[in-house]
Amino acid sequence: MPPAATATAAIALIKAAIQLDVRVGGAWRPRNEDTIIFDRFDVSHDKNSNGEIETKIVNNFAINQMITDRLQATANYGVKHVQTEIGGQKLKTWNHLVGGEARFDVTEKIDIGIRGSYLTSKGTNTSQYSFGPSIGVSPVKNIWVSAGYNIEGFKDDDFEAAEYSRKGVYLQMRLKFDQDTARGFLNKISPAHVQSYAPKQVYTIDKQAAPEVITQSLLCHDGVTQVFDLGACPVVSVPTGG
Repeated sequence: MPPAATATAAIALIKAAIQLDVRVGGAWRPRNEDTIIFDRFDVSHDKNSNGEIETKIVNNFAINQMITDRLQATANYGVKHVQTEIGGQKLKTWNHLVGGEARFDVTEKIDIGIRGSYLTSKGTNTSQYSFGPSIGVSPVKNIWVSAGYNIEGFKDDDFEAAEYSRKGVYLQMRLKFDQDTARGFLNKISPAHVQSYAPKQVYTIDKQAAPEVITQSLLCHDGVTQVFDLGACPVVSVPTGG
């Protein structure tokens, strides 16, 4: 095929493939800060060079509630509608995800939790579930690391709550970086908070009076004074037994 024909085919292939992704999300926290509500809405539309079209509409909703000072619970619900068009035929499916998690603070730095979720698909009449325990550690302020194990699990990348629903071991890490954290970090690296270097007091010796063979200073017995001639070291009195 001539080079010109090859370039034309490539341009036509790019034009035939269309991809569109839109995401809108938000969070709401009442003034008492015991409840946090999240919601995310996603729309994606993909058309490949073969003419196959897939459209997804997904919504993820979650609510977190502090029940006591040491116990909190999270509930989530997700719904997904998928429409696929292949060879002139349209296939539609509805998926629903329901899940929850509870965490208890054993100490100020260690917490334990258990989570579970249930996924159903109306188009294929199938259902899957995931559940397992986890343990979390907060080594420093605003950092939380957790390790868990799902006894049963499934995979669905479109649902936010299914991010850690696969069977087996998983790791989580959360880093809170808010205005106070940024201010504290900037204060630490600010020149106004850096301690200036204060050199130790040494004897000032005229270099011209020092022998030419000596090219660097010497340290006296007191471990502090630096001189060019050991004879200039201060005399340290040795206590005598009484």
